Amino acid sequence: MSEHAVVGPLFSSHVIEGAVIAKLRRRLPGYLTIACELHGVSSGIAGVKSWAVANDGEKWPEQGLPALLVVGPDESSDAEEYSQGMYRATWPIEVGLVIAAKTGPAARKYARIYGAAIRGALLQGRSLGVDGLTTKWLGEGTGVIGLDKQRRTMASNANLFAVTADNVVSWRKGPGSDKPPIPSQWPEVTETEVEEEIAE
Repeated sequence: MSEHAVVGPLFSSHVIEGAVIAKLRRRLPGYLTIACELHGVSSGIAGVKSWAVANDGEKWPEQGLPALLVVGPDESSDAEEYSQGMYRATWPIEVGLVIAAKTGPAARKYARIYGAAIRGALLQGRSLGVDGLTTKWLGEGTGVIGLDKQRRTMASNANLFAVTADNVVSWRKGPGSDKPPIPSQWPEVTETEVEEEIAE
């Protein structure tokens, strides 16, 4: 039996950030095209020029607009045991977008259209492409955040999601002692050398 099977899943929430970015890279361009058509933006809106993952409170990027920022989860909520010792938990994750336009109303409109496309791209299909990760939408906010270097108005849109991970950890798994399992490909230590140095 492999050591992984002994311990079982050890889910790390950094997987959520990577899965969100990967799904948006695959799906957002198509959803943005459709959102522009649905809302009468015949010229379309520029695609994302910079993608980033950040912690809550970091500054928005000032170059490479439109810029998409995934604010990763710092803490989980709603952890629960749901099946034979297995836990699931939910982490909040925010997907923000900053865009610039010649006027404030245009910037806010484009930011909201982007928000609609992001929502659709992440929610439809529910799965983030990683087994056991599902997404729920919690809400959205839009605002004007100032002028860029070209004196265009920058607007932001942020969608808040809850990502639930099944198979986070199982209390029924693990070795039968406090000694952790050692992967079988690691060499077994059969001899040791001890060097003693005596200070004079």
